[in-house]
Amino acid sequence: MINDNLTSNKIVLKSVFNKTGIKVFCNPARDPRTNRFPDCVKSVSSTGDIILTPEELASGKVWIKENEVFVIEDGATFDLNDPYDKAKWEAIKFNPMIAEARDARDGTGNLLIDGSPIRYGIAELYIERPDQESTKRVKRKQLVRKAWNYIDEDPKGSQGRIMKTKMLGRNVNGQSDSEITEYLLSYAEEKPEMIIDLYTSENTPIRILLIDAKDLGIIYVKNGMYTFADNVMLGATDQAAVAWLADSSHKNTLKLIQSQVYPEFNPSNLNEVELEKKAKEELEKKIKK
Repeated sequence: MINDNLTSNKIVLKSVFNKTGIKVFCNPARDPRTNRFPDCVKSVSSTGDIILTPEELASGKVWIKENEVFVIEDGATFDLNDPYDKAKWEAIKFNPMIAEARDARDGTGNLLIDGSPIRYGIAELYIERPDQESTKRVKRKQLVRKAWNYIDEDPKGSQGRIMKTKMLGRNVNGQSDSEITEYLLSYAEEKPEMIIDLYTSENTPIRILLIDAKDLGIIYVKNGMYTFADNVMLGATDQAAVAWLADSSHKNTLKLIQSQVYPEFNPSNLNEVELEKKAKEELEKKIKK
């Protein structure tokens, strides 16, 4: 469904086939939320004339017949500051032949244009908003640059970049810092948000702890689950294990793992025996729940 909170004054309709000369025939369409035509669309008489009240006729506004047929070609532009263009757009914007964007999806997640891998969806046109698209591209480039800066200025240098690469699930054995940096920079071009999250998330230290614990065999996979101390199941994936360890109700178990992974770790002056006791109490409470 087309979003009617448009912020650009110009709308360009593009053909999904990227070919000029293709014509798409559009009729006025009802708003699916109200099942009513836009106010500018009016009924027609049996003779095909538009039906207007005297007040509407004298208003000077642009009116569209409900059976009007618009021929739209690739690149058709609607200037929303122009009364006729605005009325025409209001009339057709809910037509299912028009998708809000090239990658727009319906309520169930299906692509409105590409449909399934073996067929096209119903939409044959999509909206291109030049101003918004330009702004979107600029923001993305700024996001990529921000991610690159985090990589270049990693406070731990090459060791920090090695750890971030491990956190992305990539083997770094035998790779130089330049190869690792190249990988991270390329990854940032595709998913800058992920790189930024690795450097800014409050859970990053726990992600690093999980990697180190796995390397030392303190946390290991048992029956498809990340496991600690034989019977503490952390989850089936890295994300699940991090979430489990980040849970405040598991803080003593987290401290116990930290003390084993980093012997120099001093968890509030508690010794490992006391930590084991508190961690066991946490686990028993969890089981009772």
